Formats: sequence, C-alpha cells, structure tokens
Amino acid sequence: MFVVLFLIGFWVVGGFVPPPSPAWEADRMAEFFIDNAMPIRVGMLICASAAILIVPWAAAVSVQLKRIEGRFAVLGPCQLIGAGMSTLVFEYILFFWVAATFRAERSAPIIQAVVDLGWIPFVGLAGTAILQAVAIGVAILADKRAVPILPRWAGYANLWCALMFTPGTVNVFFKDGPLAWNGLISWYMVLVAFCIWFLINTYVVIKALNLQETQTKPPPPAETPDELDRLKADIAVMQTELERLVHSQDEQHAVLSNVQRRRSAR
Repeated sequence: MFVVLFLIGFWVVGGFVPPPSPAWEADRMAEFFIDNAMPIRVGMLICASAAILIVPWAAAVSVQLKRIEGRFAVLGPCQLIGAGMSTLVFEYILFFWVAATFRAERSAPIIQAVVDLGWIPFVGLAGTAILQAVAIGVAILADKRAVPILPRWAGYANLWCALMFTPGTVNVFFKDGPLAWNGLISWYMVLVAFCIWFLINTYVVIKALNLQETQTKPPPPAETPDELDRLKADIAVMQTELERLVHSQDEQHAVLSNVQRRRSAR
C-alpha cells in the first residue's frame, strides 16, 4: 500500500517522475514549481500520508526478526528505529517541496535553494534504508532453523538492495549525469531497488505471519456426539424416569386402598 500510494502522489499527481534536473537554472526551477504548485502540494500530501504506513510495516517486520533473534533481539529494534527515522525524513523533505510552491513572489534563487534542500537529502540520505536492509538481511541469514522463519533468499536480496541504495549518497557531487539526483543510477536504479526491497519484505513477512497463525492456532475441539443422538438419549432417560414415577404412584394408590379397606372392615 505504501509503494502504491507514494508512487501515485509522487509520480501521477506530483509529476516528479522524471525529476526536475539539478542542472536547471534558478528561473526554470522556480517556473516549474510555481506552474505546478497545486499538483505538487496535493501529491506531497498523498506521499506524506503514505509515508506513515512505513511504521506499521516495519513493526510487522520487526516482530518476525524478534522471532528469529529470540529474547535478546538487536537487529529487529535497529530496523524499527531506522524505519521511524526514514518516516521523519520523508515527512520533512516532502514539505520542503510544498514550501517551494507556497509563495510565488519569492525570488527564483530562494525557490531553487528550497528545492535543493528537498532533492539532495531525498536521494542522498540512504543511511536509514541501508540500516533497515542490512539488519533484515543479517537477521535472516543468522537463522539456523531447519526451516527458517523468513527464506534465506530474502536475506541475500536485502543485502543486495542495501548495496543498490548507496549510489544515491554521491548525488551531492553531481548536477548532471547518471549520479545526479535525476540520474540513471542515483535515481532510477535506487527507486527500482527500493520498490523491489519493499515488496520482497512485504511478501515474505505476510507469508510468515500466515504460517505463524496456522502454527499457533488452537487444535479443533474433539468431536461431540451427534446432537440428534444426544437428544434421543435424553428423551429415553426422561421417559424411563417418568415411567418410574407413574409406577411409584400406582403402588402408593394400591397401599392407600388397602389401608382404607382394612379400616372399613373394622
């Protein structure tokens, strides 16, 4: 859900795919943000709402990592803290771009500076995502169970994705080319790697949760006798008791009759 909502806000509504080029002059950058002010604002609000979903997602991942690590878990909390930091970073950066659209009367260099404050860390601050991916990958590969809680291939995939996140950190040195914030490596490769990473972990965690629910589900209750047979048995018992009572009353009447006859004979 996070990936879908974020791409809708960022790409479909906000129009940030492809991103504006860091090589643009200040006037062109300001024109882009002022002319597209409303779509950018709405798109960033959608993205901000989507970013909140990182937290419950990371909590679900952390639960599975705790199952792997046991009582003294370290990697699970690291992953969860990294997710919280990522969410906070996302929220602030998104509103830098909103701020760039907020006052059309600002000079172009100021708008460009605010835009730079958003794009440079958005692509370059990959440390929290790398922390999450490494923590998940190491925890999965450290699972020595015969049937691991999370599949080992997912551990290798997390470490691979952590490596794929790193090129974005060098975007501070480039205004054009594949390593700029809109470049083939720093932007497109990292974006694809992030989406793959998120979807892989979502898949394996959902599968683990379903298996965990099956394993912890209480056994079904023992089969009970058929209700109709039970009812028949109850009726038979009641009938026997009723016959016993009727027979007892007949005996009492007979005794009373004998007593009355004896009294009459006297």
